[in-house]
Amino acid sequence: MEAHYRFDGSIDYEFHRRDARRHRDASMRDFLTYQQPKPRLRPVARQRIRMFAAAFALATAAFWTTMATMPPTTEAGSLPAGVQLRAP
Repeated sequence: MEAHYRFDGSIDYEFHRRDARRHRDASMRDFLTYQQPKPRLRPVARQRIRMFAAAFALATAAFWTTMATMPPTTEAGSLPAGVQLRAP
């Protein structure tokens, strides 16, 4: 490490402190302002995701349209006529 002298001949200890502060500030500025690049999807992958979303939306719309116009009528929960359950 080289000694830096002031005009009066004394050693300037503040020179290295200022230099270290300047380097630290520069490195911290780079560290704090760095932004990681956003991941990019390939066009093929993006197209597949959009097609899946469109197909899912169409299937959902068709399902709820069917449920609204023709609700399910089932007799699975009811017992046939004449059948009674016994208590255990």
